[in-house]
Amino acid sequence: MTKKHLLLGLSLGMAIFIWHNSLQDAVNSEQASLFFVAWVRRLLSLSPVTFSTGMLDHLLRKLAHLTEFAALGYCLMALFMYLTRERVRQSVGNVWLFGLVVATLDELLQLFSEGRSCQLSDVGIDLIGVTAGWVIFYLLSRWRA
Repeated sequence: MTKKHLLLGLSLGMAIFIWHNSLQDAVNSEQASLFFVAWVRRLLSLSPVTFSTGMLDHLLRKLAHLTEFAALGYCLMALFMYLTRERVRQSVGNVWLFGLVVATLDELLQLFSEGRSCQLSDVGIDLIGVTAGWVIFYLLSRWRA
């Protein structure tokens, strides 16, 4: 397996993971979310910080969007930097384009999941995540060089 195939596989794998999460119906999505809410609530019990369950659930869902798209942005930046022989501007443009496509399809898929909805604001959060991922990749690659 070549490096190109590995990076392509990681990028596609992240997109599939993201889309799989969006295809969960509202009940399964809520159960998964509440599992993490309970876990974070236990961690927060050690501090004076308190959140309502609804607010914590909302924050964790948005953070999940940001995190999974940051991982996608990292993988895509690695792929495109390899394919373009480290042409940063071209790579960034490709990462944003593919990130936008994945984010848009992600939200559209939720229209087909019972009890879920499409939210334009999530596409914005997703693109912030993609940006964070490519910036982290770029900074780490420059730091190692």
